[in-house]
Amino acid sequence: MIAAARTADSFPVASLRWADRAATVAIVALAVLLTALLVGRTAGVRPLIERSGSMAPAIATGDLLLSQRIAMGDVRVGDIVSFDDPRRPGVPTTHRVVGLRRGDRQVTVTTRGDANPSAEQWTTAASGQLRRVTLTVPKAGYVMSALAGKTVRLGLLALILGAVANVALRRIWNL
Repeated sequence: MIAAARTADSFPVASLRWADRAATVAIVALAVLLTALLVGRTAGVRPLIERSGSMAPAIATGDLLLSQRIAMGDVRVGDIVSFDDPRRPGVPTTHRVVGLRRGDRQVTVTTRGDANPSAEQWTTAASGQLRRVTLTVPKAGYVMSALAGKTVRLGLLALILGAVANVALRRIWNL
């Protein structure tokens, strides 16, 4: 009878310890993610989500793109760049550079999506900047889009706060 009581008592303590460890891992993972985002932001890295199939097969719809600002003098034919298309203000376009014509004050850039039959040509100041795609994370853009919703963010915040409270209370109660 005593052995049965010990087994019954140890089960909740074991599950609470498991929950404590899981919450600790979640908090550490979150801290690492936030640190990576902060370091990336400080280094000028910007996340973008590919919303069209214009760059297939190199970049698929839903891929997460990490881009970094570069000077126009560093842009080369073959680079995949993100820019503000004058025909669609405020909507970044990500295409491959297929031609460059550099002048003293302006650069004429020809870009085209790998899956597009036609190219677009636009000009910018020679002293201007573009964003070069430095890393593509397949399908992670879908996750980022889902996490951008207000309800999801509030739910994640509640889970994080619950995990922090769980860890704090477990430490206080020494369980």
